[in-house]
Amino acid sequence: MTLVPWPVDAVMIVASLEGEFRHDQIRGFPVACRCRKCEANLLADSWTIARAENLPETRGRPVLFFCIKCAALHDLSMLNVMEDHRGGQFIRIKR
Repeated sequence: MTLVPWPVDAVMIVASLEGEFRHDQIRGFPVACRCRKCEANLLADSWTIARAENLPETRGRPVLFFCIKCAALHDLSMLNVMEDHRGGQFIRIKR
């Protein structure tokens, strides 16, 4: 399978489908959003959105969203920074 290049025009958040959102794994409140690719209805953590908007790497780019299925179609090796906030954990990977 050929992977699609990861978008560089936006900071991407991989969010949960509405029915799969885990309220026990967030720090803020759920925010309704849509997948950039398939337009599925998603829910994202408000804390994650605020964090993404304030990262130095944002550089004025908009914050947009992928569902897990659409994110998996993209080349993650292109990412410079990836953060995982699930379950109260914080993992930051710089490549």
